Amino acid sequence: MNYIKSIFLFFLFSFVSVSVAHANEITVKPKVSKYSTKAMFDKKKEFASGQLIIKFKQGTTHDEKERLFQTLHLKEISSLTLGDFSLVSVPKEMSAKLAATRLVQSSAVEFAEPNYHVKRAYTPKDSGYKKQWFLKKINAAKAWNETKGASNVTVAVVDGGVQKTHPEFKGRIVKPYNAVTGKTSYPFDKHATHVAGIIAASMNNKGTVGLAPKVNVMPVNVFVGNEADFYDIARGIEYAADHGADIINLSLGSYDYSYVIDYAVNYAYSKGVIVIAAAGNEDTYKKSYPAALDHVLGVSATNDADRITWFSNYGSYIDLAAPGEDIYSTVTGNSYEEMSGTSMAAPVVSGTAALILSKDPFLTPSQVEGILKKSTVNLGPKGRDDYYGNGRVDAYKAVTNTPSPLFGLSSSVKSFPIKGTNTASISFHAVAKTKVSVYVKDSKGNVIRNIISKKPSSGGKKTVTWDGKTNDRDYAPNGTYEIWAKVTNGKKSVYKNIKLKVVDQVLPAIKPTVASAYVSPNKVKTASVPFELSRKGRLTATIDDQNGKVVKTIWKDRVFMEGKHSLSWDFKTANGNKASDGEYTIKFSLVDALKRKGCATVKVMVDSKAPQGKLPVDSSLFKADGNQQFLAKATINENSVVNAYVVSEQGEKEKKLISNQSYQPGVVFLNWDGTTEKGTFAAEGTYRLELDIKDQAGNETSVKSGPFTFEDWRIPVIEGTPSVDYTPQGNMEAAYTLLKAGKVTIEIRDEANVVIRTIETDSDQSEGKHSFTWDGKDQSGDIVGNGVYRYTIKIIDLHNLDYTFTGEIIK
Repeated sequence: MNYIKSIFLFFLFSFVSVSVAHANEITVKPKVSKYSTKAMFDKKKEFASGQLIIKFKQGTTHDEKERLFQTLHLKEISSLTLGDFSLVSVPKEMSAKLAATRLVQSSAVEFAEPNYHVKRAYTPKDSGYKKQWFLKKINAAKAWNETKGASNVTVAVVDGGVQKTHPEFKGRIVKPYNAVTGKTSYPFDKHATHVAGIIAASMNNKGTVGLAPKVNVMPVNVFVGNEADFYDIARGIEYAADHGADIINLSLGSYDYSYVIDYAVNYAYSKGVIVIAAAGNEDTYKKSYPAALDHVLGVSATNDADRITWFSNYGSYIDLAAPGEDIYSTVTGNSYEEMSGTSMAAPVVSGTAALILSKDPFLTPSQVEGILKKSTVNLGPKGRDDYYGNGRVDAYKAVTNTPSPLFGLSSSVKSFPIKGTNTASISFHAVAKTKVSVYVKDSKGNVIRNIISKKPSSGGKKTVTWDGKTNDRDYAPNGTYEIWAKVTNGKKSVYKNIKLKVVDQVLPAIKPTVASAYVSPNKVKTASVPFELSRKGRLTATIDDQNGKVVKTIWKDRVFMEGKHSLSWDFKTANGNKASDGEYTIKFSLVDALKRKGCATVKVMVDSKAPQGKLPVDSSLFKADGNQQFLAKATINENSVVNAYVVSEQGEKEKKLISNQSYQPGVVFLNWDGTTEKGTFAAEGTYRLELDIKDQAGNETSVKSGPFTFEDWRIPVIEGTPSVDYTPQGNMEAAYTLLKAGKVTIEIRDEANVVIRTIETDSDQSEGKHSFTWDGKDQSGDIVGNGVYRYTIKIIDLHNLDYTFTGEIIK
């Protein structure tokens, strides 16, 4: 009697940080002792006669293996890097059982077992049954409202050879493999094609529909005819795990435990793969492998009445139940048939798991298993039972119970009128520890704008804005666009999109930074005019003279992007001649893709002549009294920026009278208070005036006046101490400061204002601080009595200007 075997490798989602073990890091405790050779080689069991599968201990060298093979006359047929397994043939004169008994005595051998045969188990049915009843039973149509599968999810069908050319799998067969031959070609197989169709047949309005019609299928053939060896199955599992399978479906099995398959399943699980297997079809509680292995979801079969089928195995290893009787699906020859068996139930679970991972590819295998188990219909006693496990799967419940790592994608506007100053806000929720991208696609599916790329997400709501521009900085034309959000962990990605209607209301416009400019060919090689374009378009720019004649075309229908640019003119005409001084007009004309036009002009004054100025001094003598006084009247002939200086005979600029002031043509008055740039009063002597003139084009002229004499006519002020105390301990000292140099006389007077002592008489003293002393004596040398005395300080400068300061001395 045929029996079904289907291993469902846990889909291990790649988003979570899963430690991926290497083959030599996996530890698998065999379910039977390696010394139980009698039980393993029972005559009732089916295995390849004369073949053994040997698991060597870690670190066993090639030479050690060869010596062991030579001792027992074994010949290595094949080897797996996975766990260091070897498939060997036993000489005819020695039984495989005897060879295994001797092998396990070696310290280099961890396990030895027969290469068991595995057969597929299904029951073909004639047509006429209600087709694909199981999809409605597990609410597949409702689940498809959430997801129909994703192209980044791959289900490996480790079975016979799936018909790669069946129209139901067009474009979704990836990395096919023949584990028997090590090649990519294999004979097509009805059973495997039926299993693949249950999982992933296309939704193409003909034939059948799989549970996850958009996922990829990885066909891995392990059969020769109706039999497969454990060794080839292990090699097929290893291949699927190493080549990107997310789920492995095993609609095959045996009642014999296999260490090599147990090891392969653990390896696949360590790499993040979900394994799902069929329970078997002999209505027995006996454990079927690999369904009964750890890290495998074992699946029993139900009928259209939601009862366990007459053929389904049951027992403690059943995790889930799924429809498995009269299942209509794809078969070879581009055809369709009904089949029954747990071989059909297992891919129903595989397809449901694929929908879960399509919605959230960042889930761990245990999370996927948890969602599957809590998303069931309880058909037996409350809780888990040996017939239905945790219940019959429900695709809609499973998808509903699956959290999405990307949701709530929305736009602040349904229609986006692009004005050049506004934006559309795009909001969404993304899980943490991922990277998010948001981009815009046109009606042809082309990405026209990347809004953000691989931005780390800390979880929660995110908002980005789109200004309506494309990647080439132009505004998007009128139409309907798709806003796509993508969240990824580097291995898997989830996508969401919404539609947004765009209306381009940005007219072509040119905005020069200036309305007019003055330039001098003597100062610059080119006249540069910065400008900004509101949008992409074809730009024409010409230089016209004051009569409106085009003297040079700078650009003709040249494509410019939106943004800032600059036009340069080398002051030459179209024939290469130098343009004469005068007024010119730069004319801009911009035409966008919709033939809308924008214009702008800039006046350019070309001026190569230096400005003119006159600077006569009003008088040859300038008497400075410390106040601002008129000094000279200059004239200029055009609008200019002026700087004016007082210059010494040595050419030093002593004082800046005018600093970068703009003047129209006419008179410029120069005034001076007699101070220098350092704030001191200028020394008397001969000076000149200098006028630096720069016109609007940058041309410059420097004009100097004739010499003039500068005289200091300030009052020679004295600052002193109003009251000084005389003490008997020594001479009295009184300080004073002179504003300017001169002849100084100092006298001491009594209360009657009679001079009793002259300290200084017409003493030449410089500007600055000074002091005098009095010993308390009169002019005769006698000490005067106590009382109040007055002292006077008088100065007369070179211009006979005088000043007297009076203070008192208390004695």
